[in-house]
Amino acid sequence: AIKTFCRALQSATAEVMMPRPKGNKPGKFRKAMASPHALGPDEKYVPVTRGQHPDLVNLFRCPNPSDTFAKFLARCVIQNCLHGRILIWMVPKCLWEDGGRTVPGPPVRMYVLPAALCQAQPPSAEHPHGAWRVSQVSQGVYGGYGTLGYGTGTAVIDKRCVLDIQEPHNLWHNQPYSPQQGGRTQLDLIERIDRSAWAMMDN
Repeated sequence: AIKTFCRALQSATAEVMMPRPKGNKPGKFRKAMASPHALGPDEKYVPVTRGQHPDLVNLFRCPNPSDTFAKFLARCVIQNCLHGRILIWMVPKCLWEDGGRTVPGPPVRMYVLPAALCQAQPPSAEHPHGAWRVSQVSQGVYGGYGTLGYGTGTAVIDKRCVLDIQEPHNLWHNQPYSPQQGGRTQLDLIERIDRSAWAMMDN
């Protein structure tokens, strides 16, 4: 199912829109797909040009040097389907001083962080609002067998620079609810069937 979603997003594009100025009558406009959100008719919005907001337009046309918008969206779908959480690192253009506080500026790059490798960190002197620690996965070959493990290299990212999108949990308000969690009993049953079949072939 996840592959199906990702393939459907291969040709996805994004365009930044803004409300149409008063007195600007609509001519030809692009018709968007139906959405459950009440955003108003398409003729009430016009595209934002690079001359108006260059950083914002470039951000959605190319979220980062290695991902197109379609690939970036596919990474979001994978994280949401597997973990029920999407962590997007919004790399700020600069840091602003606001009343003695350091505030991240507008983002210029967006990266999808692997939720399985991210660990929330409590507030500290360096990160008073908390942070996310991202672990590095190391791969090595020992005795002809490839192994995966957590490396020693980690990165700490300010929590204010990470957009945390979660599927709401029915019990814990601060935890995401993975779609696989609801079917974990069925997954365990399938695994037991496979192990039983393998044991019969061994004996």
